[in-house]
Amino acid sequence: MEERITETELLKIIRQLDVDAKTDLSDHSTLISVEKVNGTVRVENNKIIVTDPENGGLPATIEPVNEQLILKRNGQKIVKETNVMASDKFEWFVEETPLFTIEISKDKMEAYFHLKAKHRFSWRLKSQASLSHLLVKVDEDKAALLETLQLTDVMITMRKMLITKNIKPSAIFNELQHPTYKPITIANGVPPKPSIDASLELYFEEQSTNQFIEVGGVINFRDHRHIPSVQAGDIIAKKIPPIEGLVGYDVHGQLVKPTPPKDIIVFAKEDVELLPTGEFIAERDGRPRLSGQDIKSLGISTTYVISGDVNLETGNIVFSGDVIIYGNVQDGMIIESLGNIYVQGSVFRADLAATGSILIKGNVVGAKLYSGYYGVIFNRFYLNTKKLAEKLLAWLEAAKLLLGIVEAKGKSIPVGQALHILLESKFHEIPLIVREIQNSLPSIKNMKKLEYNEFMTRIDIFLHPLKIAQLDSFGPIQSSLNFVQEVFNHIESAQETNVFIDIAQCHNSSLKSNGNIMIRKEGCIQSELFSKENIVFYDADAVCRGSRLEAGQMISAMNVGGETGGEIVLKAGRRMLIKKIYNGRVFINRYYQDIEETLEDITIYSNHKGLVIEHEGGNPDE
Repeated sequence: MEERITETELLKIIRQLDVDAKTDLSDHSTLISVEKVNGTVRVENNKIIVTDPENGGLPATIEPVNEQLILKRNGQKIVKETNVMASDKFEWFVEETPLFTIEISKDKMEAYFHLKAKHRFSWRLKSQASLSHLLVKVDEDKAALLETLQLTDVMITMRKMLITKNIKPSAIFNELQHPTYKPITIANGVPPKPSIDASLELYFEEQSTNQFIEVGGVINFRDHRHIPSVQAGDIIAKKIPPIEGLVGYDVHGQLVKPTPPKDIIVFAKEDVELLPTGEFIAERDGRPRLSGQDIKSLGISTTYVISGDVNLETGNIVFSGDVIIYGNVQDGMIIESLGNIYVQGSVFRADLAATGSILIKGNVVGAKLYSGYYGVIFNRFYLNTKKLAEKLLAWLEAAKLLLGIVEAKGKSIPVGQALHILLESKFHEIPLIVREIQNSLPSIKNMKKLEYNEFMTRIDIFLHPLKIAQLDSFGPIQSSLNFVQEVFNHIESAQETNVFIDIAQCHNSSLKSNGNIMIRKEGCIQSELFSKENIVFYDADAVCRGSRLEAGQMISAMNVGGETGGEIVLKAGRRMLIKKIYNGRVFINRYYQDIEETLEDITIYSNHKGLVIEHEGGNPDE
């Protein structure tokens, strides 16, 4: 006798079937429970076997695990979890990785052997029981050896890669016998022997000390500690010629040439003799000078000595050598030197420009000092000759253009008339520049009479318009232009290296140097200092007030700012060392900070975050 279903069980079935009031409960088939069966998949005998789902169950899914396993379903590669059916056709294979690799360095000087595996085996699908989601895996079949790597296999590959030089078969053999599975060098080329650039050996100190010595009213060059000096016949320098390197070769046997050596151009001036051996010999006593940048020259500088003050009585000084002054430089005076300037006394409201260095033992008040590169560009004679050359060149080009326009109209005009018209209408400043040059020429202390007369003759024509109007060619103007260009090129080439400005103290002054600026005593007040290198204060009590300092490298200062004295600004390219700062604005590169409280013994520099103020012993403030 069948067991009857209870009413409770019946209601439970109805709720599961979500039967509403309209369901015909007379159809007892709706009350029969149907069990869903999901599909499955398994791996057996190296095959993927799928069982389809039943009664609305879910299909089985598969997914490859090994990176090198390529699994396809009906010709389509499976890259993620994928539904599969019994009717699907499966293919699989393994992407084999090479047993080894050979790499060549970028410069082709070395070849590296990297063993990945010594043997290659067959692959099998890993057998797995039926699952609804199967991660397909492959394993090496250690019983089915397909290949064993031999030394000859590596050598054949190297031959195909054209690796022929300095091969090391023993290194390959050792790696095969005792694998490290790390890259090893198996061939190498021979790098070229580097070339050696030309150089210049100097047998004198380029910079000077800071002491004057006078013996019997005469400068003793041999014993003078301040000015580097030589005597006639001394070897002052020697050029070491460039040496070509030796050719090398890479692992392919291709020749590798060394970088050609760089030569240097050094001319001997008229007071220096260049021997075939490359030695430079002084032909007179004096200070040896190396000047110029890309093209250098060696000469012997004479010295112009003033035993007293530079004033209205002595006049301004323009000299192509060193200037030594045992007194003071008074108000309004100008000293321009194609060499160094040494002042034993003080400088008051004067302008000093030197293509070399400037050393002042006393005070600097209301003055302008220009050293090295700035000594060139602030040289009045240089500026005026350069300006004249530029104007003459523009005048000639304008005259030629005017003649061309007139000829295009089928007419003509004399060369002299074209030059004269343009001089009167567009280039009337040329005579003014010439007069400025003529006024400065008499103050030049080291110009030979022949050179002086030639220069005066060359530029005098520009003061006589009627002579210009009578010219029948551009030749005389072009010749004068060439002469003027030679003059300012000579001054420009006089710029020395390793220059400095060395003073005791300065007030209300401007100093510019493409070398160092050194303040020996009290410091600077209400001044502007610019150095492409370093600005250094030496005295422990030296002050820096109401001034603007800028250095390409470093500033080393003692007492900066104060309650009075005006704004203080310090700029440095790399860092600052400050003993004590009361206030001011400090810059390192593009970062700055206003100091509003007293700080002592600090180093200031910058990093990627900004400005760093580091106190002695640590504790950086960013």
